[in-house]
Amino acid sequence: MLAVLGALAVFAPPLLPGPPFPDAAGLRAHVAEANRVYGHAGLFAILDFRWQETRQLILPLLIAVAQKTFGLMLAGIAVWRRGVIRDSARFRRPLWIVAAIGATLGIVRGEHVPLAIAYGCALLSWPGSSRPAPWVLPFVAAGRMALTNYLAQSLVFAAVFYGTGWFGRLAPAPVAAFGLLFYAVELGFSRWWLARHSFGPFEWAWRSLTYGRRM
Repeated sequence: MLAVLGALAVFAPPLLPGPPFPDAAGLRAHVAEANRVYGHAGLFAILDFRWQETRQLILPLLIAVAQKTFGLMLAGIAVWRRGVIRDSARFRRPLWIVAAIGATLGIVRGEHVPLAIAYGCALLSWPGSSRPAPWVLPFVAAGRMALTNYLAQSLVFAAVFYGTGWFGRLAPAPVAAFGLLFYAVELGFSRWWLARHSFGPFEWAWRSLTYGRRM
């Protein structure tokens, strides 16, 4: 039932009305203003512009994808309860079939949800050992602290690029190198932290709020 309801929510026409999204001309004007504000304005002007972005762009997007997101959550619950993730070897053949169908639909029709499902099924069905290789362990730790690492990236990069005049002025190569270096630091920090704690700091806070008690 969860899987069927999830599929209907994902692929049915959206039922939630939302505010209109800007057209192409409005988006071009917004990009020009964003380059000016983020590259030259002060902190309070940036915060005000972010609020306007939230109201005009992010809120319509969240409403537009709410039904699809809810459907994917239902489908994910169904997959978990069926035991596909915990015992993926038993479902390897149907996983490859779903991966092939999802990849075909995603490429031919240009839809991201079937393509994402194809990626997930392919990763789940890929043969692996019960003990990960040593080089995989830092990525495992970073995945267990995904929320903490995501928030750390957002805070650090916002502090570096907003209000410093660096926004839109650096070449792609040094920016990419900085991103890779920061991610390498997060890999090491994640292993160090989880050797001493059961959860990442923000994962611990989120779990404690979810269950209503100190984890």
